[in-house]
Amino acid sequence: MHKIYFMWKVFFIIICIFFCENIYSQSINNNADYIRGFPNKFRTSYDVKNYDISLDFDFNSKSIKGVCKVFFKLLGDLDTLQIDLYENMTIDSIVVDNQLLDYFRYRGAVSILHAFRKSSDNLNLITIYYHGEPHVAIKPPWDGGFVWSKDKEGNPFIGVSVEGVGASLWYPCKDLLSDKPDSVKLRALLPSDLMLVSNGQLREVVLMDNNKTLYNWFVGYPIVNYNVTFYIGKYVHLKDSMQTVDNNWLSLNYYVLNYNKDKAIKHFNQTKKVINSYEHYFGEYPFLRDGFALVESPYAGMEHQSAIAYGNSYKDGYDGYDYSQIGLKEDYIILHEAAHEWWGNSLSMDDLSDMWINEALATYSECLYVELNYGHEMYNRYVNAKRSYMLNDKPSFSAKYFNQMGSFDMYYKGALMFHTIRNVLQNDSLFFNALKQILIGYKYKNISTEVFIKEFNLLTKYDFTDIFYEFLGHTERPLLSYKCVNKKQNVSCRLNWVSDNPNFVMPIEIESKGTRIRLDVKNTRNMFVIKDTEASEIKFLKENLFYFKK
Repeated sequence: MHKIYFMWKVFFIIICIFFCENIYSQSINNNADYIRGFPNKFRTSYDVKNYDISLDFDFNSKSIKGVCKVFFKLLGDLDTLQIDLYENMTIDSIVVDNQLLDYFRYRGAVSILHAFRKSSDNLNLITIYYHGEPHVAIKPPWDGGFVWSKDKEGNPFIGVSVEGVGASLWYPCKDLLSDKPDSVKLRALLPSDLMLVSNGQLREVVLMDNNKTLYNWFVGYPIVNYNVTFYIGKYVHLKDSMQTVDNNWLSLNYYVLNYNKDKAIKHFNQTKKVINSYEHYFGEYPFLRDGFALVESPYAGMEHQSAIAYGNSYKDGYDGYDYSQIGLKEDYIILHEAAHEWWGNSLSMDDLSDMWINEALATYSECLYVELNYGHEMYNRYVNAKRSYMLNDKPSFSAKYFNQMGSFDMYYKGALMFHTIRNVLQNDSLFFNALKQILIGYKYKNISTEVFIKEFNLLTKYDFTDIFYEFLGHTERPLLSYKCVNKKQNVSCRLNWVSDNPNFVMPIEIESKGTRIRLDVKNTRNMFVIKDTEASEIKFLKENLFYFKK
């Protein structure tokens, strides 16, 4: 009887998954990722509270052996619960209350068959034993996965970065960005001549037999799954501290390869200035108990919460390249990734389709850092230099629930969009208050595109919806069609936006004989008369509002 019931349940769940997959893949040419992205009832009926992960490494075979304890609260009764783990990783067993559970796997989904019953306050626990060779990143961090490398002295130098590809690449989890665990424990055993660094606080280091050391790390704040990480190397630990904007003490921790110690001591001095600048705009650093850390990594960088990956070779710009294009002597990785502690880690995207929130605002934060420390003219130069990086290849939005990122234009076009919105509003007090209040309201929470735009509009008392969607929902940048001709002593200008949105309106600024004039331009043809001037004297001011002319 039990076997027949089990088979019927398996059949039913496969049909549900297959049905959803076919519906959604009609519009999206990706028939697998939705399983990890789609919030079906087998995932939304429980809330993860804590992951407790234990790892053992085999450097020779590039494999791991792990145990993951998932503590969760039921939001309703469940007979099937979905956990996610990449297909190439082997599950040895799944245990509840010392009982081996039945389960089946379909692509990345692990459906656990058990009668889970909701109780008032009690947490449930599932323990998953697993092993395997995690996917190796080809071009980290943009192509996620493990990095098994060696430092210049031949020592193991290992890391993992999984934004986009999903945390279930290396540990079993509910791989939905919208469900942040409240805390995470990570324990790992490795040779005693190496150090393991992870997110949060190092609680314990235990010397074991056979020249092994056990590291025990704890993250004391909600954390999005892909931010959980570790680094292995021959590190030295540099310590510092700073006073926050609210007069609390923040610990600064730098884990660097032993031969880079002297470089790091000098180079990481800029960290305090960066954090102070972001606190000026966005409030106190959000992970005070866990501290702030930069960890030397075998890839360029990643915004891992309280343990930022740093692989920029202790150089300004991007590995020595002037990424600012205006000669700014700042380390791009520190500047950009530190901004994510506010935009991405404290306030987090609800779905990968909302990734623009993280990246547009982290990139715009760089611009604000420049304005605060170098002045408004340098700010204008810095933000407008982002134009040259745009690809205009696809929208910055992407389809919801499919684990698909939009265009990388979300960084550059997104920053230019906020620059434009700020100048359309022409009220810095409202603009910065809106950003800060959204951060406060969604601290340690997730936010979707729709909710962000709604909140921003309410706080600024201006409807920017069409501008958000024009910049982010289209492949092309905003395009202004214009023609100005002399008419006696005046100039007649025909202006309109080239847009699929018939109701799109965005002002522009022009200058004539030293006088600035603001014009509200619509998608339909608008005629404006500029008095006492000539067409040759009309100058379009694009440093404050981002668009191209046709």
